[in-house]
Amino acid sequence: MPLIARVNGACVAGGMGLMALCDLAVAAEHCKFGLPKAKVGVFPMQVLVYLRRMTAPRHLNELCLCGDLVDARRAGDIGLVSDVVPSAQLDGSVDALVARISACSPVALRRGKAAIRCHGVDGIRGGLELCRSPDRARGSQRRRARGAGRLHREAQTALGRRGFWWRNLALTAFSAALSAG
Repeated sequence: MPLIARVNGACVAGGMGLMALCDLAVAAEHCKFGLPKAKVGVFPMQVLVYLRRMTAPRHLNELCLCGDLVDARRAGDIGLVSDVVPSAQLDGSVDALVARISACSPVALRRGKAAIRCHGVDGIRGGLELCRSPDRARGSQRRRARGAGRLHREAQTALGRRGFWWRNLALTAFSAALSAG
């Protein structure tokens, strides 16, 4: 099933990476987004890998090289979030999106997500091949499972360095999202 990011506050650095792993993102109007690592002497290399498929290179360059925060409207304009709503409507908007997705065929969603991922890696030819060949889909699932394990280990390492109270919850949600494909 698709993974939806519900953003209701500051989404910076690693938070941008977690949001980038989601299929859709809904943000409240008051949210701020950014990659301020350059301001403290670090470049956001790990997050860059996931954000580069979401937004145009010039926008990503600006986020990475300037380190400034952008508001939710700008984040929507450059493709970081799929929808920006007033704070009071955030939960309702996410629930409506979940209902729309739930009305779709799980098989179609699973194959569609695989084709989208394959298109990003193998180009349109790979995406079309995936639609024609179930064997290719199984191979893609094995590659995705290996990648999910690597991402989970990276997330454990990154979150383990900090004493965030939500570490176990975030890793559980992150692992469930990755294994669900």
